[in-house]
Amino acid sequence: MTIFSVVLICVIILSVFQIVLAIIFYDFAINTRKDRTKQFEKGKNQVIIPELTAEEKELLKTAKDVYIKSNDNLKLHALELRSELNKDWIIITHGYFGNATQMIPYAINLIKNYNVLLINLRGHGKSEGNYVDFGVKSRFDILKWLDYININYNSPKIGLYGVSMGASSVMMTTNFSLPKNVKCIIEDSGFTSAKEELKYQLKKVYHFPTFPTFILANSYMKMRHGFAIDDASAINAIAYNRVPILFIHGSNDNLVPPYMMEDLFNKNNGIKEKLLVKDACHASSIFINKKLYLSKVFEFIVKNM
Repeated sequence: MTIFSVVLICVIILSVFQIVLAIIFYDFAINTRKDRTKQFEKGKNQVIIPELTAEEKELLKTAKDVYIKSNDNLKLHALELRSELNKDWIIITHGYFGNATQMIPYAINLIKNYNVLLINLRGHGKSEGNYVDFGVKSRFDILKWLDYININYNSPKIGLYGVSMGASSVMMTTNFSLPKNVKCIIEDSGFTSAKEELKYQLKKVYHFPTFPTFILANSYMKMRHGFAIDDASAINAIAYNRVPILFIHGSNDNLVPPYMMEDLFNKNNGIKEKLLVKDACHASSIFINKKLYLSKVFEFIVKNM
């Protein structure tokens, strides 16, 4: 066997290995219909998803299931919670591999003063779809939910509130002309872009080689679903934002590093405020310092709505 043949075989083996690695990564990072319990146990990712309290479970029982159709004909689901004291609405979006029910701890603090819509992003909970889109298509779904509120409830004042990937999805709507009744945005633990976040995860958390794994996974996604990870960029969208926005992050976030909040804050040219919660890991600020968190959130909402 010649040296050329040996080199060629090695190149082929390496290429096949990288393609398999990219497909494994794609399935690990994109497929929403797998059990992710172990992936998000407290550890490297430090994601805290507490059990609902008895009071929160009672509130969940009062939620109404509502559905709309996406632009590409998926059946999307949300939980609707009505307040008798106020006609204004807060739309809340959950994080990566999460669901609307997990947002009840946020809703329970808002329901006394606002109506709340907890949406299941496509591919999550009872919404149709089988993969994570990192906000590329979900941003259009959020616009459809805005239409739902405006049509059914006579265009009330609305606040958009997202956590983790939900925060990035909400921020990605800001390069559109949002309805004028959208008065404020709260983003908690959002990432700058899916590309930067996945590269960070590959390198810092899972010790995968970013090259060529990411490029191959990105190509595989575009071929299979018609969009690239590069398309999911909150930081590009936020440059066009004119809606007042509150940026929140935990100082100990190892899943979405705090520098991403600073980058997003600096990129946004409109009215903005920020809160860095000491000792909070990813999407846990409300649980680590509830008093500070809610005080800032309510102050911001009241000021702008």
